[in-house]
Amino acid sequence: MVPWPFLSAIGLSVIYVGLPLALGGVHPRNGFPWWFFAPAMVSMAAYFIAEKVTAVLPLSWEESRNYGPPPRPVGLSWRSALRLPAALPIFLIPWHFLWILNYHFHAGWLNVAAAALAAGVLAFILAKRRREFHLLRDGEMAMGVIDSRTNVGEGPERIAFHFVTANGVMISRRGWDAGHNLEKGSRVPVFYDAADPGRCVAACACWFEAETRL
Repeated sequence: MVPWPFLSAIGLSVIYVGLPLALGGVHPRNGFPWWFFAPAMVSMAAYFIAEKVTAVLPLSWEESRNYGPPPRPVGLSWRSALRLPAALPIFLIPWHFLWILNYHFHAGWLNVAAAALAAGVLAFILAKRRREFHLLRDGEMAMGVIDSRTNVGEGPERIAFHFVTANGVMISRRGWDAGHNLEKGSRVPVFYDAADPGRCVAACACWFEAETRL
């Protein structure tokens, strides 16, 4: 099976990062504010497109679709494939800013601090997504219900949900709705560790998605 969402994400990433570079945002010496506005404008346009497209995408768990028993095939979701590349041009801005500081102040320690911070953030993201991937692939699945949602500004919205395990235990947790716009009372699949049901993830918060069957 061709991983079209993953391949699409790579292609969009190349396009979105390449555009500000082609527009002149290659180097801070090209002058402020273009090194700032070129990546920002491309990222805003890409995010607008992603929002419009994902708004009409069907939910993978709606209608008569269901998840099979573990282990399940897991891949990058189309929502993530469209939304994640839109954020990449923004990372050109702190790189340019760091270059300017080094050019004027020759502060080599900034490079070390920035590299350490970037490594820490990347490690955190990878650990979180690795946990998500394994829960989707190997975890038990139950249909949860969204109890409330809170708008915290730009980006994903905070949700509270509950679900009942196969043993009849009700678990309440908080998570995120990453672009699905689920309302209070909506049903959403929750994948959990059978040995520790509190270790769980709602499908609407995931970068990945488990394959469904008709």
